[in-house]
Amino acid sequence: MFEQTFKNIDDVLWKEAGCTTELDYTEQTSWLLFLKYLDDLEQERALEAELAGKPYEFIIDEAHRWLSWVAPKKADDTLDHDNALIGDDLIDYVNRKLFPYLQSFKQRATSPDTIEYKIGEIFSEIKNRFQSGYSLRDALEYIDELRFRSQQEKHKLSHLYEAKIKNMGNAGRNGGKYYTPRPLIRAMIQVVKPKIGDRIYDGACGSAGFLCESYDYLRRGKLTTKELEILQKHTFTGKEKKSLAYVIAIMNMILHGIDAPNIIHTNTLTENLSDIQDKNRFDVILANPPFGGKERKEVQQNFPIKTGETAFLFLQHFIKILKMGGKAAVVIKNTFLSNSDNASRALRQELLSSCNLHTILDCPSGTFIGAGVKTVVLFFEKGKPFDSVKGTPLFCALDYEGAYLMRVGEELRPMTPDMLKRIFAEDQQDWFSQPARCDASPDDVIALLDTQTYFELLKISYPTSRDAVLERLQSQDLIKQTAQGWTISNIAAILLAKKLDAFSPALARKAPRVVIYEGINKLKTRDDNTGNRGYAVGFGRLVDFVHSAAPQNRFIEEVVREEVKMFPEQALRELIANALVHQDFLATGTSVMIEMYSDRIEISNPGIPPIKVERFIDENRSRNEQLADIMRRFGICEEKGSGIDKVVSAAEDSQLPAPDFRVGDTRTTAVLFAHQDFADMSKTDRIRACYQHCCLLYVSNQRMSNQTLRERFRLSDSQVATVSLIIKATKEAGLIKADESESTSTRYARYLPFWA
Repeated sequence: MFEQTFKNIDDVLWKEAGCTTELDYTEQTSWLLFLKYLDDLEQERALEAELAGKPYEFIIDEAHRWLSWVAPKKADDTLDHDNALIGDDLIDYVNRKLFPYLQSFKQRATSPDTIEYKIGEIFSEIKNRFQSGYSLRDALEYIDELRFRSQQEKHKLSHLYEAKIKNMGNAGRNGGKYYTPRPLIRAMIQVVKPKIGDRIYDGACGSAGFLCESYDYLRRGKLTTKELEILQKHTFTGKEKKSLAYVIAIMNMILHGIDAPNIIHTNTLTENLSDIQDKNRFDVILANPPFGGKERKEVQQNFPIKTGETAFLFLQHFIKILKMGGKAAVVIKNTFLSNSDNASRALRQELLSSCNLHTILDCPSGTFIGAGVKTVVLFFEKGKPFDSVKGTPLFCALDYEGAYLMRVGEELRPMTPDMLKRIFAEDQQDWFSQPARCDASPDDVIALLDTQTYFELLKISYPTSRDAVLERLQSQDLIKQTAQGWTISNIAAILLAKKLDAFSPALARKAPRVVIYEGINKLKTRDDNTGNRGYAVGFGRLVDFVHSAAPQNRFIEEVVREEVKMFPEQALRELIANALVHQDFLATGTSVMIEMYSDRIEISNPGIPPIKVERFIDENRSRNEQLADIMRRFGICEEKGSGIDKVVSAAEDSQLPAPDFRVGDTRTTAVLFAHQDFADMSKTDRIRACYQHCCLLYVSNQRMSNQTLRERFRLSDSQVATVSLIIKATKEAGLIKADESESTSTRYARYLPFWA
């Protein structure tokens, strides 16, 4: 019956002058179906309220309800043709009264997740394309035959609607925009295996095929009332930019059984990645983002890897918004695997270093009708950059002459025993989630963790009860209640411990150590101090201690006529925080080291960085994203990518040599130098300063010139030639290049970092 009704509606639309394509057919069917669904929903709710002896307040007022203008009834329940609108009267009513009334719901809705808001959004984005009121009357009477009362009826209608979406997709070259083949979607879902309680996301949802199929997958079997409520209200989120696709997505999810779909009408790519917090992240991502599109420059500024390719921007978004341990399956062009441009290479490196890309599905030609490209599906898990299958590492490790090597930038370096241990450890719990203390009582938790400082760092009032304190910590996954008591996680202990050694010797060994030497070498130690408080609660005291122990900057003191420490406090703060956050916690028996000499301070951490040191200023890739996120919320870390900028800027302001970043076999070290006159700087020091100055200006949307570099070194105009030689040497080192868009004159030349 329903199938014939849909065919009859298509026949009416085919004859209608205002509807010329399959896209028009689907759009017009969608708004008619939506109003019929809404009426059936309201009638059902009104009946339930009546049976319960309660009043019911209709969403749609009586004058605009389905039964008033589409299907007014006589006493015998047959259609009252005398009062049913038709012809020009019907078109005039729909265009001048009905649509404006429905559009007004958007302004009156209490929040975007209400059905009232969806009504206003839908009818603000589409328009009535019927020109003949007689054709519209025929379509309305066919729609009136449909019923949405039972799940079985909705199921039948959903299949017919999906077929209509498929036809719409197949009708044009942009079919993939609206329709991903359902067998492919189901295969992706079966690999990812979402479960009840997972939050599932598609940031380019189109017709919501992934969300609908996920609902069908999770709906199998007998579910409890609570599980059904979770599916309805707390599981699915979609975002869609295109108006028609947005409307279709809502209707598609409604027909599959979601009463108030959480589909947001927005351009996902306008969201800045740095604004994404833990609460915004999802457990599962399933998506087929648009490929081949080009995004504007201002949109690209929201992403660390700049590219006009829409699909590459979406992939960055998906990696960022996926929870640690979350699973994703994303369709993308197969050229992503082989393109040699900078953006493709950087994005591949980002994916492999932050996720476990465990499977790549090569889709056959013609999977997307009319798309004209071959595609692959990337299956990955967030937070496990090294994959292993039966002890054989994939993508990352290479066995050569008895040693395992890993790629760092363009180099291959031997792996440490700790790295190998991590690679070959299958299915181990993340270090931060591992328990630091089990079976703790509520009093134990309060005694072990500095909860007072925790709330102060977040700038929120301390709860009035102990239970509220525990509830807050548990909501942030810092502690977890079990049948035996409370489990304090490693991340809670390492951040909030009053005494790290109260947990375990292993945790105590991760406390930062400060060593102060006499002179420029390690021959004589003046002070050796190892901390014992958690990183967050002890951070301010640690920075103050290091800063106060630093020697005086006599050069600056002569200018400002006040006491000034050699190493800027802001630079120390950023470098210490950076070392704490980016260390390798799986490296045992070692910690963050802060070593102060008379002419420099070295701050090092276990582990080697996933990016080359030359890219520290503009790029950022945290080994420990969960820790970094919490430290940012505490105000200890800067937003991603800005910390090292501040270090370089502080060094320039304090007239210090450029900081140096070094990578050894097992550790990463940042070095701040004491003041040096320009004449005493080596060629290497000058080149490093030139490169960092160029990077700093570039990320500030400025360009380096001979003049700006002279100002950085505090040199006079008479030393133009000297600075030109430094610029030339830095260019020859491959670190900077001329800005071709600016003047080609040597005197007025502007320069960019090599990676710009």
